[in-house]
Amino acid sequence: MRCAVCNKESEDVLCVSHKRAYENLLQKFEEWKRAMEVSWEAYLGEVARNPHSGRWAIEVAVALIKNQGKILSDAHL
Repeated sequence: MRCAVCNKESEDVLCVSHKRAYENLLQKFEEWKRAMEVSWEAYLGEVARNPHSGRWAIEVAVALIKNQGKILSDAHL
């Protein structure tokens, strides 16, 4: 299997680095939702544009934006 973001050989839909970034995005989104009303799509856009976001988080956010908020099937994550 290959990572849906970087195409690197992976045991899952995402490689270890991108899976960790995805999990962090999900966790931080919950914090953003509690602090202010923001949609998943708006949040991903903010992460993708933020120069302080990490490389892997940006790559995952961009992939999610391109795929309407999902990376292939979230069931694998």
